[in-house]
Amino acid sequence: VNLLLTEGELGMESSMFKKSTKLTEITIPTSANMIEENCFYGCRSLVRVTIPSTVLLIADSGFRDCSSLTQITIPSSVVRIGANAFNGCSSLREFTVPSSVTYIGKFAFKGCISLEKIEILTNLTAIEEYLFFGCSSLVSLSLPKTVNHIGRFSFSGCSSLKSLEIPSIVTYIGEHAFAGCSKLQQIKLPEKIDNFILQSHTFEGCSSLTEVDIPEGTVTLGVYVF
Repeated sequence: VNLLLTEGELGMESSMFKKSTKLTEITIPTSANMIEENCFYGCRSLVRVTIPSTVLLIADSGFRDCSSLTQITIPSSVVRIGANAFNGCSSLREFTVPSSVTYIGKFAFKGCISLEKIEILTNLTAIEEYLFFGCSSLVSLSLPKTVNHIGRFSFSGCSSLKSLEIPSIVTYIGEHAFAGCSKLQQIKLPEKIDNFILQSHTFEGCSSLTEVDIPEGTVTLGVYVF
């Protein structure tokens, strides 16, 4: 089903198309300013979505488990992407976060196993927990220099990730943040920073990692970091 909504439809309400398994394509009207939670949750046949520049928010689980969605363009009007927004979008191959976005919720890209490239153009301050958990096709990623916090399990299971540079102002990396990144060969931590915390099991299972330089300054290490 290819659905073109008219301007009379004011918004994408909560669970509006939840588990509409025959929906393949949709054009959202310019009268919508947000995509409510669970709006397209479980639309497993949805391949293409056109989002207008009037949309400001993609709420929690907005496109969760849209397993046929291969690409989606987020307009520069969007300021917030909620938790689980694209969780389980297993066919999604690339994604660009526009500079307008100020927050991406936890689990947002969890289980996006085909995601090879993500471009973050915004000044995020935190990578929330489980954000890229299980993104096993993700090869490389540039984190914004404004990031100071990397949450637990955020990159766990990114088994194709080969290198990553940690921004110089990061003071906290949560438990299991990079666990199971079996192809990670190089990770560059800040050279010098005080009150730097590496939580437990941060690099557990990183079997290709041969060297990590611990920053100068006051550093707290959890158990089994490596």
